[in-house]
Amino acid sequence: MTVFCADAIYETLWRSGSEVWGIAVSGTGQIYSVNYGCYEGCITRYSANGNHETHWGSNGTGDGRFDSPQGIALSGTGQVYVVDRDNDRIQCFD
Repeated sequence: MTVFCADAIYETLWRSGSEVWGIAVSGTGQIYSVNYGCYEGCITRYSANGNHETHWGSNGTGDGRFDSPQGIALSGTGQVYVVDRDNDRIQCFD
């Protein structure tokens, strides 16, 4: 992921082992990414500075598993919504 400052000046590049297909930023600055292929977990959360905090999910069809996760959104109350394209659903996490 390439990070730019508010004035659109390049700041840094964060590396992830997977292809990132979506990002969302919380009100506190945490960054969530949806990782295609789920090689290091399907969903990854970073601190506002880019430090890895946690990740979850794997390939499959059950709860917390994904087949082509492609979008992510955050609610104002902290839920994480993930578009699970090939399983034809949206999963919600608290």
